[in-house]
Amino acid sequence: RELPISFALKICEKFNISLDWLAGTSDIKYRDQTPTKLSEIYNSLSEEGKKELFNFAMYLKTKEENK
Repeated sequence: RELPISFALKICEKFNISLDWLAGTSDIKYRDQTPTKLSEIYNSLSEEGKKELFNFAMYLKTKEENK
């Protein structure tokens, strides 16, 4: 059985995900994957959260450089 488009749109709205991702036609999951959104998230975190996010970003950067 197929998912009604109206229900799929509600899921996307609720979880801020892309309809294309939900349908399996895109690798971009979130609708707002921009540097501005990342800055907003960073600024909303506690100091400990900011440290963790920075550490994770450095981990990802190192991982990418070592490919």
